[in-house]
Amino acid sequence: MISFLFFFGASEMWAEASLSTCLAKGKKEFSAGDNASARKTFKRCVSLSPKNIDAWLSLAAVEMKENQLEQARAAFLAALKGMTRSCPYLSYTYSMLGDIAYKQSKYKEALAYYNRPLQYNEANANSLVGKG
Repeated sequence: MISFLFFFGASEMWAEASLSTCLAKGKKEFSAGDNASARKTFKRCVSLSPKNIDAWLSLAAVEMKENQLEQARAAFLAALKGMTRSCPYLSYTYSMLGDIAYKQSKYKEALAYYNRPLQYNEANANSLVGKG
């Protein structure tokens, strides 16, 4: 029993270290402009930890950079599922969903997304600009 618990605890620590390594690798690739490698790496990060907000937001950033709006939208929505009202990325995520809807000429949807972060952060510049 003790060896099982030790093994389980060790595998959790390995997965966490592996996720950290994965995210660091993806961010380095993204910073270097290697979006194809970054996308592949962030997808691996998401598969390692499907509820990790950082992994989903990182994947969404690559998709936005490549103008893959539907994929970016899906990644932002996946990240949103794990966020609470106190999450520092909540306003950003709604604002980016507003940008995506705006780029797709879905103006009513964009306005709804831009209004959401203003409930949590009245000074969200991107939402204010998008709403305008």
